[in-house]
Amino acid sequence: VLVGGQKIKALGTLFDVNLVERSVELILLEGHVVVQARKAGSDPASTVYMRPGYRFAAGDGNWTLSPVDLRNISRWREGILVFDEARLGDIVAEMNRYLSTKIVISTPAIAERRMSAVLKAGDVATFLTAVEAIGVARWDRISNGEYELLDINRKKI
Repeated sequence: VLVGGQKIKALGTLFDVNLVERSVELILLEGHVVVQARKAGSDPASTVYMRPGYRFAAGDGNWTLSPVDLRNISRWREGILVFDEARLGDIVAEMNRYLSTKIVISTPAIAERRMSAVLKAGDVATFLTAVEAIGVARWDRISNGEYELLDINRKKI
């Protein structure tokens, strides 16, 4: 698989790959995977050999490898999205993959706020209710019909 500037080679395996904006995420469920930078002549330090239970994330020339809890990783196949202290911007990006009417975030500061949630893919009403109920942001419909996340303290005019 060639994705986000990375070459991922499966070696008898089961894995999830997700490309969001300019970042790629790979979670290995079973088997082994080799991830290599696509640049010709790249040094061996740009090659990562993965074992199950790890998450590889790369973007803007940097990468990380970290352990993950595999119990919730592939729940998206059942239409369930699981977030654990995730950035609101990342949650919105994932939710928008399942929505015809998109969610937008009014400021970068709101996108950096974090929350945990288990959501049904495409269930915008539950997501927006939860965001407001826990005080992460409030929401409003904007003129084009999209949902906008706003600062909880910002007054509606």
